[in-house]
Amino acid sequence: MDYNIDILVAGCDTSCLHCYVNGGPGPQMRLEDFYLCLERLRPAFERFGRALTFTLDNELYGHTHALELLRYVADTCGDSYYHHGSTTGIALLERQDAPALLRLLREKGWTETSFAIHGGRENHDRIVARRGALKMLERAAELCKSEGMTIWISLMASKCLLADRAEVAALLNRLPHDGLLPVIPDYYPTPRLRRYQSIRCEREQIGEFFDFAMELGATREQLEYCDGWTCESRVFDAARQGRLALDPEARQTAFFHIDSRLDFCRGNTGSPLEYCGNIARLSGEAICGIIAATPDNYYETSGIHYADLRDRLGDMVRSGPDLVYPSDISCAIAMLDNAERRQT
Repeated sequence: MDYNIDILVAGCDTSCLHCYVNGGPGPQMRLEDFYLCLERLRPAFERFGRALTFTLDNELYGHTHALELLRYVADTCGDSYYHHGSTTGIALLERQDAPALLRLLREKGWTETSFAIHGGRENHDRIVARRGALKMLERAAELCKSEGMTIWISLMASKCLLADRAEVAALLNRLPHDGLLPVIPDYYPTPRLRRYQSIRCEREQIGEFFDFAMELGATREQLEYCDGWTCESRVFDAARQGRLALDPEARQTAFFHIDSRLDFCRGNTGSPLEYCGNIARLSGEAICGIIAATPDNYYETSGIHYADLRDRLGDMVRSGPDLVYPSDISCAIAMLDNAERRQT
């Protein structure tokens, strides 16, 4: 069993339509509260070892004291820190100490960063709800590359991306990056992801998306990275039952998060399953007990929404059977394999 605690140190500069944790502008965690939070978690890091990691979200670079946060992490509990590197780049560009931040990350071995691309300039900016976002992403990528970071591009499948193929291809020709990850966004019944359904790819477009991704340099293994479990029909079925039925192939991971007020909850960021208490008032022993008693909740990260859904399923219109979800990808890859075998 693995465990992850997401510490929300600052809000995000965008409100991306695909974001299942409902990221957006939010408060910063006070520096003294951050130190207290990690001090309270120290017994858990010691007890669970490498099985317990923590991340800093929603946008690390949006915290006024991000450099101090990272230095403290590196000096006290760096082995437990998981740096996912995902960023819009906007907050990074607004920092005078951005080069120092990136150098510290590189020195500590946290060398990867990633940017998501949703389409050409107009569509990308609209989907992330921030004018000028794509232009700033380009500048941030150039800055990260100049400081020796490894850059991944998440190519976000949507009707908008396919409509903007020429513009996106030109962008990636000039954008510094080391790899490309095609992504089919998950589905959860949040208001934001319900709106995303209007631009989600249809099944007949999945081959077109795969072909485009491979033209841009994605590999077969990276296409398989899209594979997942969630789709709208499973969410509707789960809502009737009050929870998601676990996939037997599911990874065994329990998620927690701590917000800027130090409230400690079971469940992924944006979907608190259960309030466990305030970190400032919990002992290290109590925190260890809460973690140890928590079962795998990887596929229950939107459980809070299901109870609300059960009473109004009749009011929710299904988007139709022809949209693409991560759960469709293994089938799509199998069809591509069959097509290749027939050609040979």
